[in-house]
Amino acid sequence: MAIILQYILIIVFGYAAGAAVNFVSDWYYVRRQFLGDYTVKELHLAGWVKYLSWPFSVRTLPLAHKIRVLLVEAIYILLAFWLWFDRPDRVELWWGVPVIIYFGIVIVMDVEFRVVLHPISIAGAVLGALVGVYLRGPWVTLLGGAVGFSVMFLLYKFGEIFMNWVNRKRDERIDEVALGYGDVNMSGVVGLFLGYPPIVLGLLFAIFIAGFVSILFIVISLVIRRFRAFAAMPYAPFLALAALVMLFFPEQIARLLGG
Repeated sequence: MAIILQYILIIVFGYAAGAAVNFVSDWYYVRRQFLGDYTVKELHLAGWVKYLSWPFSVRTLPLAHKIRVLLVEAIYILLAFWLWFDRPDRVELWWGVPVIIYFGIVIVMDVEFRVVLHPISIAGAVLGALVGVYLRGPWVTLLGGAVGFSVMFLLYKFGEIFMNWVNRKRDERIDEVALGYGDVNMSGVVGLFLGYPPIVLGLLFAIFIAGFVSILFIVISLVIRRFRAFAAMPYAPFLALAALVMLFFPEQIARLLGG
């Protein structure tokens, strides 16, 4: 009976964490009018509790959005079991759970609407500073944030200059850039979490994974004949993935690199 009760509590905890990711993301979508007016009215009529429990109660919500709500909650239930039974020794629940929830919000927002809002970046900076100072001390944390922000800012400006040059050479203007300013802020946030010098490896890891996914995306686009030159991809999810891997598995990364 005790083990069954434990499993139930873990499931409830994981569901609550996933529901928190969905709620924060969708609350901002409603505030920023990313969803249609009729969909917002339906959501308010159903209520947040009913919507987060069964998103199909909001009929006009896109199918992919409904599936995302259920998928996120299922993933966080699995993560709750992992955190409880098999998390790395150095990871403490008081910071591990908020970190996973926070980066889940970042990933959902950037994948769905290609935006990382400033309040989310500010919240991440506060959380990153707290976790970073606790794990590594203040100076290493602040330097990591400064390096992460500066490196991505330089890449952002280079991308802006490159896009202006391309627009002068092409008849069709391109408005999307590879990196947005939200990615610059997020890189600074990740720097606070990781500190210096780990942020350098984190950025390299994010760039490598983004490059691999981009190549895969191009190949698939060519196969299905929907390739579009200079199509931008959300970048914050790769930064979030790099941060999570390096925060939760630093020893494994060190062994992989021969350290």
